Amino acid sequence: MKIDQYFIITILAYVIGHILSFISSITIESFAIWTLGYPSRYLLAIPFPVTFTDFLVRRILRTKKLLGKSADAFSISLIKNEIPKFLNTNYKVSKKDLPLDKDGNDFFNIIYHYALENSTTHVTKMQNYVALYGFTRTLCLSVIFIIWLIIIRGFGGVFSVNVSIALIVLTSIAGLLYIDFNKFFRKFSLEALR
Repeated sequence: MKIDQYFIITILAYVIGHILSFISSITIESFAIWTLGYPSRYLLAIPFPVTFTDFLVRRILRTKKLLGKSADAFSISLIKNEIPKFLNTNYKVSKKDLPLDKDGNDFFNIIYHYALENSTTHVTKMQNYVALYGFTRTLCLSVIFIIWLIIIRGFGGVFSVNVSIALIVLTSIAGLLYIDFNKFFRKFSLEALR
């Protein structure tokens, strides 16, 4: 291959990567938020929605410690006490206007923006978590696409023992990547709240 062909392949791969990342943000991340809520909320033990998928994944498969895990009691108490003080001091938002458990309340973005501007030691770590949760989210979506391609092709009568084993392995990989995505999403949020 010539150098210009490598260049075209590289540009195409880059564009496809961005498209997959966007699709994963509106599917995988939206699903995680729909079933678990935002990490900034469940970290502080603010109740999140319980759906059938939540019941299935977190209760039956016993993944409560992996998905939607809140911070320790001391950290929760400290953070819940400090957020209203911080918002009042820095943004003149009173405690009564910003209950943390109020639906639609977006206290996290204010705190994250402040952390980016004022905490250079945490910025690198937060950005690494953002990159890792975006990467694992996109990989999860890619594996799910492969699973669907195999299933769609299987309706033509191509299912075999090997295909079934591949589907089980790929489904397990997608599940692990989903858990990994949630882990990094949680760590990013916890780092910003500290």
